[in-house]
Amino acid sequence: MSKFLSVKEKWSLEEQFGQMLRELDEKKSPARREEEFESRLHALMSEYGIAASTIVEWFMAERQS
Repeated sequence: MSKFLSVKEKWSLEEQFGQMLRELDEKKSPARREEEFESRLHALMSEYGIAASTIVEWFMAERQS
């Protein structure tokens, strides 16, 4: 991760990610939903300076808890 995230930034990131998931339009094709999600995820990662490997680490940690 290129920078340390404050508690406020972590909360905001979690909220934005949750909103992305809630806004997935189930009327669209799975391929289109995946494309939109990937685009928004990359934008969030860029905004917060988060590497893809960090996202994978977070998901793996959640699965283990």
